[in-house]
Amino acid sequence: MSMLRYLPLLLCALTATLAQAAEPLTVSMKVSGLFAKGYSWQLAIADDGAAKLTVEKPGAPVHESLQIPPARLAELRELLQRERFFDLGASYGVVVPDSSTTTLSVHVGKRTHTVELQYLRTDDPHIEEMRRALRVSIFLRGLFQNPDAVDLRRYDEMLLKDSPK
Repeated sequence: MSMLRYLPLLLCALTATLAQAAEPLTVSMKVSGLFAKGYSWQLAIADDGAAKLTVEKPGAPVHESLQIPPARLAELRELLQRERFFDLGASYGVVVPDSSTTTLSVHVGKRTHTVELQYLRTDDPHIEEMRRALRVSIFLRGLFQNPDAVDLRRYDEMLLKDSPK
C-alpha cells in the first residue's frame, strides 16, 4: 500500500521524460585551440540527425555532412538526461596558454544551455560536474571519424578515471 503513494510521482517523471523525448533536439559542439595533431572543429546536429562537421584546416575549412542514426540520437537524449546537462554550470576550468576550449550547446524544445570547458584539473571542487559534461563531450566526438579533427577523448577519459590527489 505504501508504494502506491509514489505512483503520482513516478507518473509525473515518466510524463516529463516522454515529453522531453518528443521535443526537438539540436546540439552543437566546438573544440578550438592550437594542437600538435589535428585542427579545431565544430559539429552541429539537427533534430532529424542531419549533422554538419566543419574542420578548421589552414587555408580553407573542410565541411562534411553526416547522418546520425536514430538509435544514437536516442542515446544522446538519454545521456543528456542522465548527466543532467541543463543543471550544469556555464563554465568549468581555467584559461591557460596553449589550452583548448570545448563548447557544448544543447537546445531541447524552448530550453537552451551552453557549457564551456577550459583546462580541467582533477583537484577542482567541481570535478564531478565537469565529468558529467565530459561524458557528453566524449559521446559527441564519438559520433564521427575524421583524422583532421583533433580528438581529445584520450585526455578527457583520463579526467574521468583520475581521482583528486
